[in-house]
Amino acid sequence: MIGSWAIAIVSLGIMVGVLRRFDLSLNATMIIGAIVSAAPIALFLRFAIPLFFADGNPNSFWVQYLYALPITLTFSLITNILVNAELSNIASQIDIPDDDENALMSRIPTEKRGPVKYMSAEDHYVKVVTTRGMEMVLMRMADAANAVPHLKGVRVHRSHWVNKDFAVSHNRQNGQPYIVMDDGSEIPVSRSYTKLARSADLI
Repeated sequence: MIGSWAIAIVSLGIMVGVLRRFDLSLNATMIIGAIVSAAPIALFLRFAIPLFFADGNPNSFWVQYLYALPITLTFSLITNILVNAELSNIASQIDIPDDDENALMSRIPTEKRGPVKYMSAEDHYVKVVTTRGMEMVLMRMADAANAVPHLKGVRVHRSHWVNKDFAVSHNRQNGQPYIVMDDGSEIPVSRSYTKLARSADLI
């Protein structure tokens, strides 16, 4: 068990580091990381168990994998809960000065700074898409929207903000309006923000 937990900690850490590059949510990252990380634990158990039980017949890799998967999923769940709690605490303590229009841009790497095209909230982060790239920023969506008052921006959803200059069209999917951005991304418009989006000629 000690060996399994040690492998789970290391392999999950590696997997999370790799998967975060693909702009996945924290929950998806943890689940995929747990599924993949069960493989090295299964290999470890396959060879470690006979060392302690000389007369035992080690199970196949897939049987050991099924034993290992609950370990990684449990560890992933615990880690996810702790990380979410810590991120929530950090995000709640972040204050955005009213007079600082660069509060958002200062959190974005220099090479990705530029006009903000749209923003979307993901977990405790805000996905900020500029004309020069994308960056995940740890802050509240409301603060991110308030940090760019100089742009022609409109909040169209509790989790989405768009710059009108980069909206090219709109459509409807199952009755819900969507704004199509110049990169092909489709931003949903919630019912409570429909009037505001319509007044901005976005839908």
